[in-house]
Amino acid sequence: MLSKLLNYLRGRWRTRKSNAEMNPTEVPQYGESVNFMPCPECGEGTMQYDDDVGAPTCSACGAVDETRQ
Repeated sequence: MLSKLLNYLRGRWRTRKSNAEMNPTEVPQYGESVNFMPCPECGEGTMQYDDDVGAPTCSACGAVDETRQ
């Protein structure tokens, strides 16, 4: 565990970057995958756009999001 801390400190010293610069979780990473909201009906599946329906549908229960048509 001490070696991990030392490696972290050495890396920080070499790059001389702050924690925000080394771990930019607050900065949007364009081109990466995004998180999806759970289904408002069942809470199990994710809402994914269905070309046949023309609206987002739940991957688990098949509920259609009427507000996005």
